[in-house]
Amino acid sequence: MCEEVFIEKLSLDNVTEIVLIVDKYETYQRLRDCVKKFLSSNAEEVSNLDNFATIIQILSRTLLIEVTCKVMIQSLDFR
Repeated sequence: MCEEVFIEKLSLDNVTEIVLIVDKYETYQRLRDCVKKFLSSNAEEVSNLDNFATIIQILSRTLLIEVTCKVMIQSLDFR
């Protein structure tokens, strides 16, 4: 139930907070997948956020690798 709310409300305004939740509670796999998709689909907008450096710093190594792979795969799909 809580996971559904986070998925529905995921936006540029709250992505930093939701990333923290995803990293802390690995049981939210669906939310984790949505966050990865959101970050990769909105990479340019996310990278322009004032707190972009904070987002990168708070990502666990595992999630950072997962997001990076998702972005790379998505960029190949656009070719």
